[in-house]
Amino acid sequence: MALSIRIPLQQRNPFITVNVNKNMSADASNLGLEAAQHSLILLVAERYFDVLVAEDTYRLAKKQVEAITNTRQEIEKKIQTWQRKPN
Repeated sequence: MALSIRIPLQQRNPFITVNVNKNMSADASNLGLEAAQHSLILLVAERYFDVLVAEDTYRLAKKQVEAITNTRQEIEKKIQTWQRKPN
């Protein structure tokens, strides 16, 4: 006499499958949302530092213009002084 038992290797339960798929879908959506948030934070930080660099560049250019203007005025004064001196 032989005894045989058949046990399915994979039980099919549609309710479990649906719940697992929904959870996986929600996890994937949350990961996508987190990735988008991190990208946005990084982009905002980059733009903030770009603005800081632009402000520093503007201040430097303004100081350079002032220095050049002062140098030009000094040169003009010296030229006027030399032109007034009799030979």
